[in-house]
Amino acid sequence: KYAKTIGEAADKLAERINLLGGLPISDPSKFSGVSYTNFEGEDKLDLRVMLENDLQAEQTAIQTLRERIRLAQDNSDYGTDEILKDILENHEVVAHEIDHYLKDTSLEATLKR
Repeated sequence: KYAKTIGEAADKLAERINLLGGLPISDPSKFSGVSYTNFEGEDKLDLRVMLENDLQAEQTAIQTLRERIRLAQDNSDYGTDEILKDILENHEVVAHEIDHYLKDTSLEATLKR
């Protein structure tokens, strides 16, 4: 569900960039150069560490989206403002859910070793 939501948001932003006369990034190898978070790698991490990393990435995304929303508002770009607000709301919901799991559940206690 989350991946689908992120994919839909990326499509909306790409369409908006095209509408404004820009060219969105389409080469996956270029994403890491403009990313605000680091790739975890392919090593297996325990569930708690993965969720902590995900929460940190969500918090970074939320902060960055808020900055971009202010930029869009400052430039009277209300279409981009609305798209980014929808995306921001989705990230806030995901961050809340991850935070809930980290606070209320001992994720390691349920693992059998």
